[in-house]
Amino acid sequence: MPTKSLPVKVTQHLKPYASRLEHVTSLPVTVPRDTQNVLVISALTAYAIPQFQQVWSQLSSKPAVVWVGLTQAQTEQVWKQAGYSSDPLPSPVTLYESISMPVPIAYHRVNNGWEAVPGILPPSQAHDWVAFFEGATSR
Repeated sequence: MPTKSLPVKVTQHLKPYASRLEHVTSLPVTVPRDTQNVLVISALTAYAIPQFQQVWSQLSSKPAVVWVGLTQAQTEQVWKQAGYSSDPLPSPVTLYESISMPVPIAYHRVNNGWEAVPGILPPSQAHDWVAFFEGATSR
């Protein structure tokens, strides 16, 4: 059975959306030039996947998903171990990079770079991912 909720210790330390929003000029991963939204995540952070799955169907266009830290084969194996029969966050652009970095982190392209929100949101704010990926980052 897939992981359905965040560990209590993680939930207790989550900061609100507005306090996490930051601006960066470049991405730590490579994505196609016309990409507007990016989610960088690791299969090893299985507790984070359900939060993005919760809003995935509400997004008008899916973010590029960059799975980091493992090869594609290793990532797919971890999904299976976590209870997913296939890619839990399907996207037209799915990439795999072996780099190691703190994840998850979401990006939305803006005129002079990217707006970024590291981590996951408190469960009561999970719906804010829709606004973030649709470009409504100023709150």
